[in-house]
Amino acid sequence: MHTADRLVRDRHDAWEELEYLLDRSAGRRIRRLASRDIERLGTLYRRVISDLAVARRDFPTDPVTDYLESLASRAHPGVFRGRATGWGDVAAFFGLEFPRTVRKLTREMTVSGLVFFGSLLVSMGWALSNPKQAEGFLPSIAMERIEDVGTAVRESGSSPWVEIPPLERPLESYRLAMNNIRVTLLAFVGGAVLGLLTLHMLAVNGIYLGLITAFCIREDAIIPLGTFVAAHGFVELSVVVLAGGAGLAVGRAWLQPGDGPRLVAVTRAARQAVTVALGGAGWLL
Repeated sequence: MHTADRLVRDRHDAWEELEYLLDRSAGRRIRRLASRDIERLGTLYRRVISDLAVARRDFPTDPVTDYLESLASRAHPGVFRGRATGWGDVAAFFGLEFPRTVRKLTREMTVSGLVFFGSLLVSMGWALSNPKQAEGFLPSIAMERIEDVGTAVRESGSSPWVEIPPLERPLESYRLAMNNIRVTLLAFVGGAVLGLLTLHMLAVNGIYLGLITAFCIREDAIIPLGTFVAAHGFVELSVVVLAGGAGLAVGRAWLQPGDGPRLVAVTRAARQAVTVALGGAGWLL
């Protein structure tokens, strides 16, 4: 049976040597270590892990066990760290990997755009032709907002959509960001259910925007709506379509895995989808 005092006596020098190497390699300074020191760092880490296993088994409540856990936790990222990500990697992602992946999913992106903007145009045309029936598909608060904007435009030429009070702008920005992120994530993860949820989200949001556009035309509020959307909507709507295409790519892999195993096809599509989702999230931010 080991004792804590014996373990400390036998291993103390190795622990101190590991702490010394960790101090020298803190941050990115591990590149300055000689190759023999880097090899020694790995060896000492494995010994600490072994000592920690013994300490947890024989004297789990002794302070030396806490010390070894702290030392092992500190050494782990130093031993197993990968290459640090730099600004060059970020530029390469947005400049090369992200657009390259989008081009690979051209078919899915096209379907996503057709569903979203097709739903928008169809619902807008229907609402313009059947305004009484269409009113029931918009929340009353949305209709009241559109009517208020139209009234303000007719009376003063300004609009509460454009003239947002300074104190309300942070809250409005947060609300818009959360809504766009929610829609984007749902469109993306909808691929896990064969793309059906993705299609649903694209169609529902397209229909909703089409109805709003139609009633803004009828209430003389279309110019304020266009001004409001022009400031940020092009990026947001594009990202929604991209996320929808990414979700459809995963759904397609489920339904049409090709000649290989279905799991391999889904995994490959999921990696592409994550790349598109991360790139879209960057543009949203």
